[in-house]
Amino acid sequence: QFFRCLFDKRDELLDLYDDIQPVQSFFESQKPVFDTSFKLRKRYEIDKDLLQTAEAKAAGQRISEILAMSMPYDFIKELPDLNMQYEQALIAELDKESEPLLEVIQQKVATLEDTITTMETVRAKFEPMIKNNFTSLKNKILSAETMTDLYSYRSQIDRLTQQLSTQINEFISSEVVRLEKKRKQNEKHVVNEKEKPSGGTSVTGNGSGTD
Repeated sequence: QFFRCLFDKRDELLDLYDDIQPVQSFFESQKPVFDTSFKLRKRYEIDKDLLQTAEAKAAGQRISEILAMSMPYDFIKELPDLNMQYEQALIAELDKESEPLLEVIQQKVATLEDTITTMETVRAKFEPMIKNNFTSLKNKILSAETMTDLYSYRSQIDRLTQQLSTQINEFISSEVVRLEKKRKQNEKHVVNEKEKPSGGTSVTGNGSGTD
């Protein structure tokens, strides 16, 4: 019965297949555009209250509106330009906001490095630590994809600076105690050495002669 039905409707099904083919081809060709638009809409929804330029706000809002439509087919042609407009506007905002953060990092690094120059042991321990941690944070700032991520790095800079400053101060204190203890031990050793009796003995004799 099922196959009989298919046979009876074969011409109708073939016509339907022919009609679907252009639609399928269209969506296959537009998939990269849609993928980009969905990615950018996600960023826009995260950042929309933080965006500052009219270009970013307008492009992001329009992308979101089109993707929310139940029948967006007449408006899909807008998406490639909207994607480019939003990406360019967002990159410009990210670059602008990242500059002062990078300057703050440079200042924090310089301040921390000034505190570790007095002792070689302190410098050897913390100089690579300061460099590695702030380089990692700098790379995150440079590769940020949303304004929300970028703003979160402000507090991370302060937290990292405070954390390293605390560790440096604690280590310096422990080094001062260690070096003072070592100094006292050396002083005690010097005193003990001075108080030791001389190792040689004086020999006195009357001398003996032979008759």
